[in-house]
Amino acid sequence: MPSSAAADSPELVAKQQRHQQLIEQVAKLNEARSFAPQSGGSADGNGASANPTEYLLLLVPIAVDETVLGLIEIFQRPNVSPAACQGFLRFLGALADLAADYLRNSRLRDLQDRASLWSQFERFSERVHQGLDVARIVSVAVNDGRQLLNCDRVSLALLRGSWPRLTAVSGVDRIDRRAATTRAFEDLIQRVLVTRQAFWFDDTQQAGTSSAKQIAPQIEQALHQHLDESHARLLA
Repeated sequence: MPSSAAADSPELVAKQQRHQQLIEQVAKLNEARSFAPQSGGSADGNGASANPTEYLLLLVPIAVDETVLGLIEIFQRPNVSPAACQGFLRFLGALADLAADYLRNSRLRDLQDRASLWSQFERFSERVHQGLDVARIVSVAVNDGRQLLNCDRVSLALLRGSWPRLTAVSGVDRIDRRAATTRAFEDLIQRVLVTRQAFWFDDTQQAGTSSAKQIAPQIEQALHQHLDESHARLLA
């Protein structure tokens, strides 16, 4: 392995820059290209088509709708015949087409998922705004919200004076106000409200990670009390 001094040598940096220029040129042209070892160019900035390596370089863009999203780069042995080189490029071109089809389909699925999410959100918004009955609104908010967020449980608390009162929990018809879980959760909510910041917790923080050390002491005590009662693994 080269030393850090060798890795930062001007010659190596120049080669890396020329290599990067080569990749950018192929991406801009959107054409499969091969470059002979140590071919053309110079380190003075005019070597955009230079191959600074001792290998035959094969570069094939992966493009979707004429937009290059990536490249396949192969370092091949230098003593390759032109016919073999063209065969390699055709093979890599077929792989690039497969990758482009995957990315195109992935983009389509992403758009479909977004459209589906917006459709769900619109239905959620319409249901929440159908009427002014608070009990119905909070019930819709937690039960439909759980499906929209794709989580196990959604709880909603409303301030009564300066104290948050747990008002609705998804999948629960009636909240036991005297339950230890309810009291512990309201205490945690109150402490988080004081910070005026969003609070996230997942069970990896219990392993003594840096995230655990960032939890404010006044929140940590209430958090652990709530976790002891609810056994939640992820909390937002």
